[in-house]
This record gives sequence, C-alpha cells and structure tokens, in this order.
Amino acid sequence: MPTTDKYVPTEELVNGPVPQFGYQLQLAGSEVEANVQTRERIKQFFKGIYGGKDDGGRALFSPQKGVDFDVIDKVGMPALLNQQVSSTDEF
Repeated sequence: MPTTDKYVPTEELVNGPVPQFGYQLQLAGSEVEANVQTRERIKQFFKGIYGGKDDGGRALFSPQKGVDFDVIDKVGMPALLNQQVSSTDEF
C-alpha cells in the first residue's frame, strides 16, 4: 500500500486491505492486559507469541484475531525459545 497524506483508522485497514493487522485492535484495548496478570500467564503469553502451541497444534496468536485466550493455559514451549524460559517461578 503506498503512503498517503490521509489518516486511515486501524479499524478501516483491518476491515479492508490489511486484515492481518487485526491483532493491533486487540492489543490497543484492555483485553490482553485484563487476561495476562499473573506470572504464569505472562510466561504462557510469551511462549505463545514466540510460536508455542497447545497439544492439538492450535496457536495462541494469529495476526487476524490476536490472542486466543482459550489456548493460553495449554501452550507448550516453542522451538524458537529452545527451552530458554525457566519453568520455575524465577522469571
């Protein structure tokens, strides 16, 4: 998409040429903050953002929708982090 002098709201972009920016609508709101409050949830959030999936292969994050909170507590360790995140309470 070429640059423009006209401001285009994110909602309009998501509903039009760039639906993959849908996650930005979720992150701009309060839903993620409200659902990621504990140390364990923060760990699960980052594991999911870095590609962790649940046992069924469902991803925590999609560019179109953002964070799927039905998956967050089931996310496993992603290969990208290569076991670098401690499973203890030290974070």
